[in-house]
Amino acid sequence: MKAAERLTKALEEAKAPSHMVERARDGFYGDFTSPLAFPITQLVLDCNNAGLRAVAERAMEGEFDGD
Repeated sequence: MKAAERLTKALEEAKAPSHMVERARDGFYGDFTSPLAFPITQLVLDCNNAGLRAVAERAMEGEFDGD
């Protein structure tokens, strides 16, 4: 399973806001698909703002790094 798919699934399971799920699905948080210089940093910030600390920690541990 690709990183975007893993992240989308994790966000759906965590009941993340729909805009975050859509961003994940569209590659916004992807290392090679994002327009951002530091997409994982943005993912962590967004997760923390949405109260998704467990997903933020998984992101910091590299679980959703690009492949």
